[in-house]
Amino acid sequence: MSIELTMPRLSDTMESGTILKWNVKEGDAVSAGSVVADVETDKATMEMQAFDDGVLARIIVGEGQSVPVGTTIALIAEDNEDPKAVAAASVAAKPAGATAERKAASASTSRDAEVSAPATAARTEAVAAEREPATAPSEGNGDGGARLRVSPVARRLADEHGLDVNGIRGSGPNGRVVKDDVLAALQQADGVPAPARGGTVATGSDSGSAAALVPPTAALESRVAPLSSMRQTIAR
Repeated sequence: MSIELTMPRLSDTMESGTILKWNVKEGDAVSAGSVVADVETDKATMEMQAFDDGVLARIIVGEGQSVPVGTTIALIAEDNEDPKAVAAASVAAKPAGATAERKAASASTSRDAEVSAPATAARTEAVAAEREPATAPSEGNGDGGARLRVSPVARRLADEHGLDVNGIRGSGPNGRVVKDDVLAALQQADGVPAPARGGTVATGSDSGSAAALVPPTAALESRVAPLSSMRQTIAR
């Protein structure tokens, strides 16, 4: 009768383990005490030993897979058994622990999605808030229903001095009224000649020319990656 090699409990708090590397392959002879695989637990990477002599007939759990403690991960054929026959018989039957492995993987993916969803939503809101002032139109200016674009700084400055922004010609992108336009209107209202638009040096993030030089913020992308056993323990 073949010998089942199961995932051992290598620490007091270990509930599942991940096969990082198989040190033997199917058809290799194994002996009691020999290291057959490297396993990642919830605390460290440890060596897994065989406790019986025989031939490794079949590897059920491959490298990189995580399964609960006690799950059959490989089969060892005894001296009086044919390793190929043992492997063929196990393939015909449903691999032990396959259902548990899928449940563990599904639970891990769900936890990762729950952790990453709030962060992704926060980043999306931040990007939307950053873009909104530059793209949101102001009220109509009465010119055939056209929409007037005014920067927040320009609108605040105009309101402080009692200026109607609808009567100010914007020099920013798409005719957007910026701070320099309001300052020029104030100078004209005081009887001071306004400087030529070509000679004005734009400063600050409110300037139309400066805004044109700043590339738009790239859209953020989220990615869900499975957590290792140690990372899951740290998260808990």
